[in-house]
Amino acid sequence: MRFVISSIVALVFATVAPSWAEMPLAAPTGADKGAAMHNAEGIAAYDKGQFGSAEVHFREAVKIAPNFAQGHFNLGLALHGQGKHKDATESFKAAKRLAPDNKAIAGSETLNAHVKM
Repeated sequence: MRFVISSIVALVFATVAPSWAEMPLAAPTGADKGAAMHNAEGIAAYDKGQFGSAEVHFREAVKIAPNFAQGHFNLGLALHGQGKHKDATESFKAAKRLAPDNKAIAGSETLNAHVKM
């Protein structure tokens, strides 16, 4: 019985951890309005644990603004939340390359677990 309860607790934490462990980043002031809109919609979906929907919006944001580091970072989080770790790593690498001095990006435990330098 203890094993069952422990398993359920572990499953709950594994399921909800990505939504509160690390939060997506808002678009910076002056970002492309379309990219910022998709980023905001992606954040709203991510906060609800809807990582697939968040991925769609973050992909659109970085399609509109390819140098949008926060968008690449957020896409990495959404991909990580879905277990798409290879793709998440690529998005995290792009975020780090585009904004090496951004403390939120550089200090991300999730990013650094994917991008071992």
